[in-house]
Parts: sequence; structure tokens; C-alpha cells
Amino acid sequence: MNKQATPKTPPEASSTETKPKTATMRAPLFARIVLIVLAVAVFLGIVLTMVNIRAAGTYNQATQSLQTNLKAAAKENADLNELKASQQQNDAQLSDAKTFSYVLLPSISQSIASNAKTSQQLTALINQALTAQNGGNGSTSSSNASGARSSSASSTPESSLNAEQRKKVDELLKQNQELQQSNASSSASTSSSPSSSSSSTTKPW
Repeated sequence: MNKQATPKTPPEASSTETKPKTATMRAPLFARIVLIVLAVAVFLGIVLTMVNIRAAGTYNQATQSLQTNLKAAAKENADLNELKASQQQNDAQLSDAKTFSYVLLPSISQSIASNAKTSQQLTALINQALTAQNGGNGSTSSSNASGARSSSASSTPESSLNAEQRKKVDELLKQNQELQQSNASSSASTSSSPSSSSSSTTKPW
């Protein structure tokens, strides 16, 4: 008549059953955090690469135009008005390339800074020549000697640098060419490997 009582499960057993569940819930959360960190790192790496590629492309384009302007400014029949317009574009491009200089590779950042300085010096020489020519034409009526100088100057092309300014342009051109050769040699030495026998293209980075 006495019924055998069924044994009740102790509370400790029920608590132990929930422990594996909490352990299995923590593992996916940690994995998600790791994946998010890796995704952010990859995204930042892609952004930095794109910024460097864009800056290098702008640098190459501005460098070619700067080389052309330096050679043109060194000539006696240089058109300063045309060079001034081209130099304004060069200065703007190099200034834009320097916007994110703190995330650029050191080689790219240094090359951009050096060419930006050279471009600004050429622009200053052009502006000085144009200012001197415009000011000289306006102040030539003070004496007969000045009028004689203005008449002799009118026989020569107005839009050109003087001998001293062209000498400075030659120095800037040589400095810029040496910089390009130095960048090319350093790029070739860093990009060459024992397994590659073909010559690599010269780039500023």
C-alpha cells in the first residue's frame, strides 16, 4: 500500500545543465567581435591604399606638367600668362595631394612636398616677372631714359623671364630631375627581388 516516492532531482543538477548553454553563447559573441575588428582593419587598409594610389597618381600628373613648365620657362620666348595658368593648376593638384600627408607613405609624402616647393618657386618667379613687366610699362613716362628703355624692351617679347630668372629656373629644373632620378633608383632597388630578372617601371613610391 505504501507507494515508493519518486526521487526528485536535486537543484544542483539543474544548474549544471545550464552551464554548457552559457558557454556556447559566449563563444559566438567573441567570434563576432574578432570578425568585426578584422573587418574594420581590412577596411582601413583598403582606404589607406586608395588614398596613397590617388595621391601618387596626382603627383605623377603634376610632376609631368611641372617638368614641361620648367623647360618652357627656361626659354627666351616663354609665354608667362600660359605658364601662370598651368602653374596654378599644378599648385592646386600638389596641394590636394598633400591633404592626407599624415597617412601617406614616407616616400610619396616627401616627393609631393619637394615638388610642391619647386612648383611654388616657379610660380613665384612667373608672378615676379609679370609684375615687373606690368609695373615697368606703367612707370616709363618719368624720364627720357626710362622711355628709351621701355621702347627697347617693347621690341623683345614681353612674356618671358629675364636672364637671372631663367638661371633660377635652370637650377630648379636640375634639382627636380635629380629628385626624379633619385626616386627612380630607390624605387628600383626596393622593388627588385632575386627571383625577378625583369626591370620594373620607375615610380615615386
